[in-house]
Amino acid sequence: MNGDKRWWENPVRMLRIDYAPDFSIIKDEDLEAVARNRKEDWGINCEWIVGTPGFSNKTHQTTFEAEGYEKYPGLEGFDYLRKYTPIAHKHGIRVIAYLNMHWFSYEFAADHPDWEQITANGERYGIVNPLYGNGTTFCINSGWREWAFSLMGEAMKTGIDGIFLDGPVVFHDCCYCSACQMDFISAYGRPIPHEDWHNPLWKAFLCFRENSLARFLSNAQQAVKRVNPEGVIFLNDGNWEP
Repeated sequence: MNGDKRWWENPVRMLRIDYAPDFSIIKDEDLEAVARNRKEDWGINCEWIVGTPGFSNKTHQTTFEAEGYEKYPGLEGFDYLRKYTPIAHKHGIRVIAYLNMHWFSYEFAADHPDWEQITANGERYGIVNPLYGNGTTFCINSGWREWAFSLMGEAMKTGIDGIFLDGPVVFHDCCYCSACQMDFISAYGRPIPHEDWHNPLWKAFLCFRENSLARFLSNAQQAVKRVNPEGVIFLNDGNWEP
């Protein structure tokens, strides 16, 4: 190990263990024994733990105390990130929190109808193409942005070393929501066109999509660094062009 490098620049051996379908059983675990097992038996130096479960209809709920966010049922009075992180650190394990950023239930989306990605035909993407058979997705230019950045900041306040974002993804034929239309018209003076590879404005929209995602990720990094300048952030995302 090179002591001159930051921890993430050295080899990382990371482990993730889920507790689906009922994540609340984590509160009954001996967390000291859990950390010791993962360090000594698995030989890890970094653990990827769940901040928002990526399953069922609970992907917007948190396993930790976060102002303005709904707590995962069964974890009332228990803050997984704040409880486990100092124990993991004592055993030489860095902690990364998983945060879902791409799949949300129809019920949660109904509370935020202006957050969903919209297709060229004006339909909600998750209705036309249900994610995993039952769910929808939100737009990176909508008001959901601030919800997401605030969640990242709340997670970092727990003392973790960084976050993993599962998404967001700009899906095919998206996004034509009011926020995207307003931003696009401001930049190009015309509404977002339908797909037409002979239309220069369509090609401009492809650049607009990529630039929107790059801006989201830059702002996400800022949300992490504001809390911890040494905090790390990485993600699972859609395709990127060279």
